[in-house]
Amino acid sequence: MARTQKSLSSSKSNDLDLALALGGGGESPLQQTVRKTVASICERFGKGAIMALGGDPGDQPRYDAIPTGSLALDDALGIGGLPLGRIVEIIRACRQAGISGVNLDLVYGLPGQTRESMRRTIAGVLELLPDRLALYGYAHMPWAPGRGNQRRIDESALPGPDARLELFLSAREQLLAAGYQAIGMDHFALPGDPLAKADSAGTLRRNFMGYAVVTGADILGLGVTAIGDVAGAYVQNHGKLVHWREAIARGELPTARG
Repeated sequence: MARTQKSLSSSKSNDLDLALALGGGGESPLQQTVRKTVASICERFGKGAIMALGGDPGDQPRYDAIPTGSLALDDALGIGGLPLGRIVEIIRACRQAGISGVNLDLVYGLPGQTRESMRRTIAGVLELLPDRLALYGYAHMPWAPGRGNQRRIDESALPGPDARLELFLSAREQLLAAGYQAIGMDHFALPGDPLAKADSAGTLRRNFMGYAVVTGADILGLGVTAIGDVAGAYVQNHGKLVHWREAIARGELPTARG
């Protein structure tokens, strides 16, 4: 991050628009460093930067949107996740911190999930009134790297294809009835949200990170394994930290492929 700040210090592009996304995983020891880096980036690109991050908003500066992670609000499912009370606290903290948009990701197709439990989940979500929601189908891949915890799931409890579709359609029906606007395949937004406005205006775009309201923008990936999209060309950084550091130390872009 220190090298990132140094490289930005020579930039004179204060008139450029910027959308900054910080992924999850940043623990408290990094908070001050992240803040300094974000402040440095914003100084280079002007005051209109749109920033989004996933994380605990309790001790964060003013950001525009915080996705709180994939959630299932029905305790009867017996899987890991935040209880509803904690989710309410997080969203309240976001609002009080001046964050202009709160987004929730919901997962359907979980073990033991039924249409009734899904309806309870959506009912709980509607009480929170997030600005955007995404409905993602659970992908059961216990053989994949980093998904060893899925081996503990009883596969017989997973809903089948027809049941998964019913879960999605039931949730969609509730969200539309509550005034949310359907966006693309699996997103929903309140009418005043920038995503909904872009969809209505026909200016909505999609990149590998999801739906976007910024058109013609390059995406720069800075960290390990990060993916970038510059002038229509995709690049990915080194997946191993040692290789990433070596490239940065040589003054090179840490590109592994692309």
